[in-house]
Amino acid sequence: ANSGLTSIGNSTFYGQSNLTSITLPPSLKTIGEEGFANCGLTSLTFHDIANSRLNTIYDNAFRNTSLTSIILPASLENIGIDTFNISTLNSVTFNNISLSRLENIGLEAFRNATISTITIPNFVKSIGTGAFLGSDGMTVNINKYTAVRLDITVPQVGANFFGATNVTITADPETYEYTLGTSDPSTDYNDEQTIIVNNSPGKSIIANAFAPSGVGLITTGSVALIFEVGSTTQVIGDNAFKDCVGLKAVTIPDSITTIGNNAFILPVSPAAGKGL
Repeated sequence: ANSGLTSIGNSTFYGQSNLTSITLPPSLKTIGEEGFANCGLTSLTFHDIANSRLNTIYDNAFRNTSLTSIILPASLENIGIDTFNISTLNSVTFNNISLSRLENIGLEAFRNATISTITIPNFVKSIGTGAFLGSDGMTVNINKYTAVRLDITVPQVGANFFGATNVTITADPETYEYTLGTSDPSTDYNDEQTIIVNNSPGKSIIANAFAPSGVGLITTGSVALIFEVGSTTQVIGDNAFKDCVGLKAVTIPDSITTIGNNAFILPVSPAAGKGL
């Protein structure tokens, strides 16, 4: 708990067949290439996973170990090439999907694993070729906006998913939902078009959700953002409404605990009269 360890270097425990279990401290930020490759690991644990600062696991870090399941922290942003190429691996979980910072899953990252079900974190931007080669028939739960970013349609049955075949792809139930409408002329929103964020299972409006590269609904016109009464939404992600020059009014509910970087940022010189 009080460890100051921030990095584990390349090939640090390579080939250590007697090493079967390890607990990583929350201070750890990086695990180097082949850091634990070809060793005897059957158990990988993160002490105080909710406060982990692990950012990057580099190429081949756990290749050819004997892990059967892993839970990865929300702080993790990058998984390298061939990182979890493990034939015994059948369960992969990302802790706190809604707040996970994972952006990149490398080439063949989970090759040879036999994963039955996986939920892809909300902020993922890229998944490498063959990342799930070998996990044929698995079920993939994915946020619908993440799916758009990865050019995937949900739901699908019998689809291919980065090397895995005959996959069932479904919309992640943690995805937030919203309703388009027009506000009452008697309200403060002056009959503007509204986006009402519903009290759906999702607790987070993901990064880039309404930015031009995301849903792209409010780059023009005059729109008000409203949260349903008794809002359960807790997080507005990074760049969620970036460059949304048509957004005229927002009411932030008491349920919101975090507003991300550049959440409502506009271009340096937006057109006159545009923006909040």
